[in-house]
Parts: sequence; C-alpha cells; structure tokens
Amino acid sequence: MTSLYRGQITLPVAPLGPDDPLPVPHRLLENPFELGADLPEQIRHGASFGRPRSMHPYLLQNNYPRTREPITLPTVVLDNGHLRATFTPTLGGRLWSLADIASGRELLHANAVLQPANLALRNAWFAGGVEWNIGTKGHAAHTMSPLHAARLTGPGGVPMLRMWEMDRLREVVFQVDAWLPAGSHALHVYVRIQNPGEHEVPMYWWSNAAVPEAPDVRVLVPATTAYATGYDGTIAEVPVPVHNGADRTFSTRSTDAADYFYDTTGTTHPWIAAVDSSGHGLAQVSTARLPGRKLFLWGTGPGGQHWQRWLSPDGPGPYLEIQAGITATQFEHVMMPGRTNWDWVETYGDIAADATRAHDEDWDAATTHVAGRVDALLPDAGLGAVLTEARRSADRAPEEVLHRGSGWAPWNPWCAPVAGSSG
Repeated sequence: MTSLYRGQITLPVAPLGPDDPLPVPHRLLENPFELGADLPEQIRHGASFGRPRSMHPYLLQNNYPRTREPITLPTVVLDNGHLRATFTPTLGGRLWSLADIASGRELLHANAVLQPANLALRNAWFAGGVEWNIGTKGHAAHTMSPLHAARLTGPGGVPMLRMWEMDRLREVVFQVDAWLPAGSHALHVYVRIQNPGEHEVPMYWWSNAAVPEAPDVRVLVPATTAYATGYDGTIAEVPVPVHNGADRTFSTRSTDAADYFYDTTGTTHPWIAAVDSSGHGLAQVSTARLPGRKLFLWGTGPGGQHWQRWLSPDGPGPYLEIQAGITATQFEHVMMPGRTNWDWVETYGDIAADATRAHDEDWDAATTHVAGRVDALLPDAGLGAVLTEARRSADRAPEEVLHRGSGWAPWNPWCAPVAGSSG
C-alpha cells in the first residue's frame, strides 16, 4: 500500500536571504562554446536560437553566506514499502532522496548539507537529488524557490504528489506528478509543459539526477557516440566508451570536468544508469519525448575536487550527474507551438544488474544486459500505458493543498486545459 505524508529534514544550511532588489537586464551565467563542424545540422540549428539576453523578470538569488546553521525543511514523502521518495517543495520540488527500504540503499546523492554556490541562472544552486530544469540552458529559475504542491489520487488509486509552477521566462506552466504504484520498485514521474499563449516559444527541459560517484561506478546508456565538451569551449563527437585511451563511462578516469551528451537516436525508451561493483545504482528511463541523455563529471583534478568538497562538505561523498532532456544536448532549444501541451513519463529505480556483465569491456554486451534490467523495472504494460494512464490524472483537480508556490502560477490550471497532450 502506498502512502503520501508530510515530513521534514533538519540539516546545516547556508540560508538563502531575500532576492537582490537590483534587476540584471543584460547577461546570463554562461560558458562560451563553439560547435564543431562535424556536429549534426539539427544540433547546430537548435543551438542557434532561443538564448535569452537575461533572466528578466527574475531577480538574482545571491544573498547567502558561507556559514551554515541547522534549519528544518518541509518534505513530502511517497512510500510503497519498497521505495521511499522524499521531495522538498520549498527547493524547486527537488527529489531529495530515493531509498530502497529493504536494503537501506540510497540511490541518489542525498546531500548532508545545503550550501548554495553561484552555479544557477539566478546564482544560487545546491548539489544533490533530482532537479527539474526548464526555460533555457542552466539550473532553472525555480531551483531554490517554492513550487505549488498538492495531493490527489493517481493511477491505480494510489496517492500522487503534484508540483507545479509558472516559468516566467517562457510564460509556460509546468507540472511534475509523482507516484509509487503498489508493489513497484520504480518511482513514476509524469511531466507536462503547457504553453497557453498564442505564440510559439523556445523550450528547454532537463531532469538532472545526482548519484554517488566512486571508482567502481560505471554509467551506461544505449549509445556508441557522444557529443563531448571538456569546458574548453569546444564541442565534438567522440566514441563511447573509450575516448583518448580511457573508458570515460567510469567518471573517475577523467582528470577534468566534462559533459558527455549521448546519441540515443533510434531508442524507443531512452535510458541511463549508474552501476557500482555490487550491481546496484540508479536507472532512469522515459518515453520518447525525452531523448537526450548526459553524464556530467567534475573530474579528479584539484578544481573539480574543490567544488565537490564545497558543495558537499559533510558527505555523503563525491557525486556525478546523469541527466535526461528534450534535445540531444543542452546547447539547444526547440520551438513549442502556442496552445500546446508536451508531456512524458520518467521512471527511477535500482537497476539491480549483474555487476560483472554491466562492467564488461564489451560495450554492446554490457548495454544489452543493462537494457534488460531497465525493462525489468517497467510495468508489464510498458511505459506507453503508464503515459496514457497518467494523462487521465493530468487535469484532475488537487484534493489537498500541501504547499504554496509563487503568486505568478495559476492555482488551478486544470480548469481550462489547452490543446491535447503530445508525448
């Protein structure tokens, strides 16, 4: 039986003060980049438009100290006896923790502190969990702001957590519906973006999961090439898994920070997984609207290690990020027509693979095995059926208010939905 209840966590926090009252109408936090001539035209085109001049009308969140104090944060918890998913509605709806109850294994990087740093579009950002990024390249405007949250009845009659907000940059409404089916070993998440306006807007979405990093953790994805950047400004296509003489699917074999955007073309249900030497670790799989998959690593050099210590000074240890997006890379936007909905389903769970097979030097053999374990996480009817069922709940009105977001977001955007969803 699945339960949904309010909870709280207390941890050392560098508190976020009030927004900076001075607007910044000109620049974004952005590293310069140059697209290689060999990249597909679709990527080059998607990267050629959509970048806003600034985050206006948002103000900067730059009023936080370097000292931390114990602060209690409200949470909303889903628990079905197999998994316990803990969300923080005051922090962008972040999925803070996803724990396997029987083993006590934490599948995410559940940070022991909350230390902001200037890494988001509005400055303040913190490491850990799964965050929901919309609007444009970078950690989203709401990543350290509250979302609306409510309880309702979801697919199969289980309780569902709904979180939503308005993205003022693109003037769209997004919602994140999360539930744990009875007996399931995977968290289900339904995401919908609604553009209620008449005009098309550039759109961007990436779900960003932080997971434990160690020398025995390998990131697997159904791809043989990736678009890589080493933060030197260039982006180029590279082979997977071995690049420049090392298997880069083991993040600790890279000295410098890097992004690997994997080419998952032709994959019906794109997935990515981080598997340790016990065979366990987080797997994420989605319907086709979310084709992008990415590995981010800080690297073992002094700069990356400094960032790891600063963002997570009290553990639980280093982390890497596995991500999923609506484009092949994070340099792109896609145009979303007016009066349109886009939606998809994501699931998160323990891959429970055979470690020897997942770490096989034969990349095809390793990914084939892990793909089978991903399929084992899915319901018998498949993700398409989950998406269909989630859509039946998508316009259902909230039953109980759990938290209030900004005054800009409509409290009940389901009373007059826009045109039919497209996953």
